[in-house]
Formats: sequence, C-alpha cells, structure tokens
Amino acid sequence: MSESRPAITSLMADASNDERVQQLLAQVPRDWRSWAELSEPGAVTEVGLDVVDWATEVAATFYGDEWFARNIDARSHPLFSMYDYPLRNPIAAVRHIERAARIALLPDSVRDTLSSGVNGIRRSVSDDEFDHLDLVLEVIGLALRDGWQVDSEAPSAEGRLPDLSLRRSGFTYVIEVTSQGTDRNFRATERQGHLIQNIQWQMEFAYAVDCITRIAGILSDEEVAEFGEALEGASARTSETEAPIEFDLGFASAGVYPRGQRPGTTSHEGPMLGDDLWPRFAARLRDKAEQTRGSDRAWIRIDELGGLFMLTGAYHFSLPERLGTLIQNIAVELDGYPHVQGVIVSHGASPDWTPMRPEVGVGEGTSNSVVVERRLPGGRRRTTYVIRLLQRGLILPPHLVVEPERWYANESTWLDWALNQLGRPAIDRCVRGESYRALIRK
Repeated sequence: MSESRPAITSLMADASNDERVQQLLAQVPRDWRSWAELSEPGAVTEVGLDVVDWATEVAATFYGDEWFARNIDARSHPLFSMYDYPLRNPIAAVRHIERAARIALLPDSVRDTLSSGVNGIRRSVSDDEFDHLDLVLEVIGLALRDGWQVDSEAPSAEGRLPDLSLRRSGFTYVIEVTSQGTDRNFRATERQGHLIQNIQWQMEFAYAVDCITRIAGILSDEEVAEFGEALEGASARTSETEAPIEFDLGFASAGVYPRGQRPGTTSHEGPMLGDDLWPRFAARLRDKAEQTRGSDRAWIRIDELGGLFMLTGAYHFSLPERLGTLIQNIAVELDGYPHVQGVIVSHGASPDWTPMRPEVGVGEGTSNSVVVERRLPGGRRRTTYVIRLLQRGLILPPHLVVEPERWYANESTWLDWALNQLGRPAIDRCVRGESYRALIRK
C-alpha cells in the first residue's frame, strides 16, 4: 500500500520544537502490546479481539520491542501510518492481521533470516526497509499458497543474495523485490507545497482573507521568506481596504481577496513537473535484472509508487492500454537479460474508494501478460500487471512454471486461506464490514 506518514511522524522528526516533541514522545506507545491496545473496539469484533492479540504476539516476537522503541527514539515509525494505527480502523486491523499471517506462515529459516539475520528487520530504523519487508512477505505468502518452497537471501552461484528463491522439483527461480518511489524534485515540491500552504493559511486566519498562491519552481529559503512577506503585506492591505490585490514576484505570484470572494475552487498551484518518469523506472528494472545475473530463471516484483501512470499522460489510458505500454517498454529495457522471465508491477493495495466497481482481468494473448484488479480485505483494491517476457528454448510443464498472474488473480482470498491454515477465524468474523465486502468480491 502506498502510505502517507501522518502528522505524528512529521512532528517527531521536527527537532526545532523539541519541547513539544518530548511531550509527544511521552504519550507514544513504545512496545507492540501498548501500540495494539484497543480502548474502543471500533471495527474489531469480539472474535477479532483475540485474533488481534494473536497477531500482536506474532509481530512482537518477529520484530521485537527493542525495534519498536528504537524507531520511536529515531523520531520516525512506520506503524504510525494512517493505514496502520489505531487498530480500531478497519484497514489498520486487517493489515495487522494480514502481516502477522504472512509472518506466521514463514518457514523457520526464512523467518529467522528476515527477523534477526545480517540484513534482518531488527537492525533497521528505516521506513523504506519496513515497507520493503512488507512487499517481500506479500510475495512469499502468495508463493507458499501456490506450493513453492521459499528461501530468503540464499547465495547464488555468483555469491549474490537475491531477495527470494523459489524451488520445486529441482527447479529454482529467484525473485528480486523492490519499490520505485517519487523522485527528489517531486518530494521537494510536495514539502514546499505544505510550507506555502501553511503560510497561506496563517495569512487567511490572521487577516480574514482568501488567497490563491502560485509557485513557478522550487524556491530557495530567501525566496520563500520574500514571498511570505509579500503575501502578508497584501493580506493586510486587502483586510484594510476590502479590495482584491494581485502581485507577481516572478518566481511566485498570488491573489488576495476579501473573505468569501476568492474566484474558482483552486487555492494553491504548485510548479509543473515535466520530468519523464520512465527512465527512473527503467533504471530500477535494469539494476534488479543485473542483480539476478547468473540465475537461470528470474522474476522482478516492483511496487511503482512514483506516479508512472498517475502523474503522466498515461493516467488517461485504459488498463489494456497501460498493459500494452508496459509489455512493449519492459521488453525493450530487458532485452539483454534473457534469464528474466517476467516483471510484476503494482501500485500498492490502496483504499478502495469505489467498492461497487467490478474487478478486472485483462490478458494480452501473444505474450501471456495480464492485468488484474482485485478488491482486497480491509476495503482495499490492487491493480497488478504481470508482464511475461518471451522465452526461447526449453518449454516446461505447467507445475514448474512460476505463475504470478494466478497468484494475484486469487489474491482477494489469500487472507482467509492463510487464517484457515493457521487455525484462525475468517477475516469477516474479525472485522466489521468484511462480510459485506466479501459478498461484493464474490
């Protein structure tokens, strides 16, 4: 899931307000059980309370309370995402149970490696590493359901440590798992947008005005200060004269209007980012393909969270058009890596704002590539593109072929399958609203 870290994390990272940070830290849970404690059950049923307790013990044993407290002390913590906390939120409750189910199903050796190995999560204080592990656990869970034996970071013949190795009947596949986030310019623009909007809101509150702010690029600190002074001056004059005022500094401009007279619905316009997002995505693909050299058969699983479709003209493409674009472009980028059998691309399991919209399954006949869109427990939806690259040579029987297209086509039932394997009740008995969503999924 593409997650937004909430204000609590941002405030924890703000060293400029140390007293307020210390007050906040004194109230923040410092171990798994305190974090998971439910003062109000919310979306969690009576049956679900026991399952949440079980999930918490699984997570506490795997990550450790020291890991939890160390991330708090580092003033950043992945579990204070709006999608993970508090657990009375249905998405958070389902994600917590789902994460625990994935961990509980791990083979012992894989669990030890991922938890406390050389690169294990217990050594980490990184949100990125936590999210990467979530993605690794997702792939492992789907592969285990399909009957594959799974190893983590098992050395290849060339000494490399792929994220995952799948084995069956003497055949081995390696899978590299990665994410592609937003680039530096996007993140800088996003941070600047929050800063400018905070300045704007302060002026609107102090002078009873409405503003439209327009920023032409990424500003220096001096330019931000100059813009703030100009906006305050204009706001003061509009408050006094009750007349609109426009000003343009070249790098930024604004209109200030008496309260209630702002035209249109837009209050802030950030700079246009004209960067082509494909080169970054392609570079990540080639990097992962390079890491799998020496393997006979490899797959790449990538969560694309950098806006490849959402922030480009491809936003208006249909799913089949997006699939066709990926098939063509990925084939070109990985032409020199014949051992890579395919690429799995997703944008994360995001909140499902249109739960009645039908699920989708579209195939591309000549390449056997597919795009599937599935409703998932917890009010989520995922779109997954499975790009199968043209392979020459030995044709394997079906049971020796990795088939991620089937994994993700059946993903909506994975959690109930896992809970059944673990002797736990189905998710619709644990979280309110899941019975209705289960009926929709059927």
